[in-house]
Amino acid sequence: MRQDDPRKDIDVLAPEAGDVSELAIVKGQTTTVGTETYKLTPARYHLLATVDPVQLYRLVNAPTEATVTITGGPAPFACTGVGVQVTAEGTASVRCAVPADQTVFAGLPAKMDLALGQVDDALVIPVTAVQGGAGSGKVWVDAGDGSDPEERSVTLGVNDGVMVEVTEGLAEGDSIRQFVPGFVAPVEEFCYEVSPGVEQCDSGMSW
Repeated sequence: MRQDDPRKDIDVLAPEAGDVSELAIVKGQTTTVGTETYKLTPARYHLLATVDPVQLYRLVNAPTEATVTITGGPAPFACTGVGVQVTAEGTASVRCAVPADQTVFAGLPAKMDLALGQVDDALVIPVTAVQGGAGSGKVWVDAGDGSDPEERSVTLGVNDGVMVEVTEGLAEGDSIRQFVPGFVAPVEEFCYEVSPGVEQCDSGMSW
């Protein structure tokens, strides 16, 4: 990098060994103090976790740090530089850098935990009750008088895969359908012994 006043060339040194994965400036561009000039992929171990592509909406505002637990390894630790990668084939993964002071080995099974959001005293409903999973959705409100349910738009917050927060559109005490129209509810099978060595299984009813 060349400084104009006083005129001299300055070497930009990376904080650690690695590969330059992206240049943020072009030749001849004028910059100021604090300008990001490049992105560095450190030459150290990384953790790669595959994710279902349908979960990508939940990763839009993913944090830059994650907690890693290695099977049979040390206590859980933080990894940095969390990034989401999507290939041309449509497979998705999350990658983060393992700190240099952690002893790891290639191929070790591990679990990555991402804190995608936390709320207190939230109004939550089952994900099966809402059409849509990120940002906005629709629910069907039951008036309780035998009439058809009312389709209502709602604003969604954090989602843990089982329950989703509703920030607008519903009030505490509203009665909604547990499953959206067209959703096939899982039917649970109950098995019991009718006589010694003889078992009978019946399918439960879903509403």
